[in-house]
Amino acid sequence: MRSRAGRFLVLVILLASGGGAAWSSWDTSRQTARFDRNQRDLNDRVDHLSETLDSVTTAQQTYVTPAPDQDFSRVPQLLGQLRSASDDLRPHVRSLDGGRALQAIGTAAATLQDIETRAEEHLRVGQDLIAADLIVSEGRSSREAIASGLRTLRTAENDWYTTARADAVDVSWSIAGVVAALWVIGLILLTRLPSPAVRTEVAVPLPGRAGTAAMVAEPSP
Repeated sequence: MRSRAGRFLVLVILLASGGGAAWSSWDTSRQTARFDRNQRDLNDRVDHLSETLDSVTTAQQTYVTPAPDQDFSRVPQLLGQLRSASDDLRPHVRSLDGGRALQAIGTAAATLQDIETRAEEHLRVGQDLIAADLIVSEGRSSREAIASGLRTLRTAENDWYTTARADAVDVSWSIAGVVAALWVIGLILLTRLPSPAVRTEVAVPLPGRAGTAAMVAEPSP
């Protein structure tokens, strides 16, 4: 480490570590931006599911107070959209609690669709009151289960993204701390390493010749 090559090696290590820290900071910013985009996309999808559920609830109320020109075919269409949207959401779910909530939403949506099928059968044979009772009693519990699942899903996923962002920042700061310590050690080494020997001339008296001295080069300490 007393040679010029040793100094150069320390300098290379410091520069490489600094570059690695810069890359880590850039990668953390990129991850954070991706987390933000994915979180907004997921919340938009959950909002769309909530709006579809509200439309289903409104449409099913017509079973209780039917209008003469009411089109009951809209409810199955909305239920199909609800199940399709929940299936499309599956690849975007990251947390375990969010996955379980989405599974519960799918189960409740399937139950609600089955209730709708049974209600339509009662309507076809003129049993309007039985159809309305199905929608009011069993249908309400399924709709509430879906709404509760959506709230749980949103909370779990937002918590997951918050934790993921914090973890990414923590890793970046840890790397920055290690690199800072490495730079301190490296600078200390560069400061304390001795410089290459410098030749200086000193006067040395020659034996047998008074008053005569020779200049002898010797390395400086």
